[in-house]
Amino acid sequence: MQAASALPLAPASQTPAGAADIAFPGGFARYATPNPITRWRVDTFFSKERDTLAWIESFDASDILVDVGANVGMYAIWAAKTRGVSVIAFEPESQNYGLLNLNIHLNGLSEKISAYCMAISERSGFDSFYLQRFEAGGSCHSFGAPIDPNLEAVTPAFRQGCFAAPLDELIAAGVIPAPTHVKIDVDGLEHAVIAGMTETLQNPSLKSVLVEINGRLDEHSEILTQMAQLGFHIDDRQREASLQKEGFFKGAGNIIFWKDADAAAALGLKLSGKGPATIASAGRKLAGLTAADAMEAVEAAIAAAPVHLDPTPYWYADQVFPPAFYEEMLSRMPAPSFFTPITDLGWVAAGDHTEANRSVLEFGGDGLKALPGELGDFWRALAAGFQTERFALVMLRKFLPQMAERFGETIGQMRFSTTSMLLNDAGKYALGPHTDRPKRVLASLFYLPTDANRPELGTSLYLPKAPGFACPGGPHHKFDRFLNVATMPYVPNSAFCFFKTDTSFHGVEPVPAWAPPRQLLSYILESAS
Repeated sequence: MQAASALPLAPASQTPAGAADIAFPGGFARYATPNPITRWRVDTFFSKERDTLAWIESFDASDILVDVGANVGMYAIWAAKTRGVSVIAFEPESQNYGLLNLNIHLNGLSEKISAYCMAISERSGFDSFYLQRFEAGGSCHSFGAPIDPNLEAVTPAFRQGCFAAPLDELIAAGVIPAPTHVKIDVDGLEHAVIAGMTETLQNPSLKSVLVEINGRLDEHSEILTQMAQLGFHIDDRQREASLQKEGFFKGAGNIIFWKDADAAAALGLKLSGKGPATIASAGRKLAGLTAADAMEAVEAAIAAAPVHLDPTPYWYADQVFPPAFYEEMLSRMPAPSFFTPITDLGWVAAGDHTEANRSVLEFGGDGLKALPGELGDFWRALAAGFQTERFALVMLRKFLPQMAERFGETIGQMRFSTTSMLLNDAGKYALGPHTDRPKRVLASLFYLPTDANRPELGTSLYLPKAPGFACPGGPHHKFDRFLNVATMPYVPNSAFCFFKTDTSFHGVEPVPAWAPPRQLLSYILESAS
């Protein structure tokens, strides 16, 4: 702890060495970062547990949060700073407890957050606390037995002494007040915490409980049954947003139990992308990069991408934006209410066409003027980068042979126009194979998903089954008349671009209504002469 405890205090406008600030509208939260894992917690703050942040945003200043398994206080600090709530934090691991208190001190929250170096369980007493690794900011530790989050025996890296008590006993004794919200994240032993808070769960003052649930554990499945019997409600959209799809924690995720069914539905709606924007999406400060810096990296990634000629000239690139800037883009994604349905723009007629489920936020004209404050500043700066002549030349240079073949000697006198926009494809969605309108020169899509779980949602390239079939542009054709020869994977921070020809057939395979919305940034270049 020497590096962390040596942190100098600094004025609010200056971040001390060995610490990092996370901004929100009207302020910032400060966290000590003495090692890579604590720095990682800061860098992934807005992407790691979106549901937890959205849950915290529902709190009132009069609420009381009990944080069981607070670690270094990432969410305890955030709740107290952004919502003004009182927090009681429990963290038994000695190094994490030290950093938790340091973070409380750095943020001036000693009157708002009370931290206790103890475990919460179903029984009172002293026992051993087993560490998976001896490192500040670490996790996956256990009280009472050396086990991992799957409750399987492991050889611990360290053992320390520890005291535990049930939450019910602490409240009954007046040690802590009855909470309105409880967060439980103790890496496998959540059922033991629940077993020691049966009276708390029935207290009328309790509004919600967030529990990290491991779907592979019978003990955790029983939590779902118990909470339902007590009248708590959950929303499947929230559960799906949190579920881990791969890795060691596959099948695990937060489930937020609410006394009020409407509150559960409201949070699920927000996490589905159909509710109001969150603090996380509206207030994070730039990740150390300007939009101009990011565009330089984008241009370099595009320049390095190989051009493929079959079945039509195209390129596909990954890691297009700097990773930190890409996280910034996701955290600042405008709410769906800022988008205009494509049918309102007259681009697609309303009816049975599933492409009518697309909404648009144009970068030109008045599209971005409605975005408030820093959110608007961010997207207007990025939009300016996409609308420069320099970027248009970067895109055109990828297809110089095709340009010469298509436009011949007139290429020197050509004038071009560009259009860029954010797209949101929600609900059932599909685009039949088509080649785009005749004036189009190239079209590109920058994919903006939060994870890589649905690569099949990307744009596909097609070959007509009828030999020699071509289309100058306009109609969308039926899927059964084409072969899908390649799908550009819809994965984070990737991009796809094709050169328009009479055979550049592309489209989107039918997307089921339950699939997550597709988030994209579109860039189109057309002939203006």
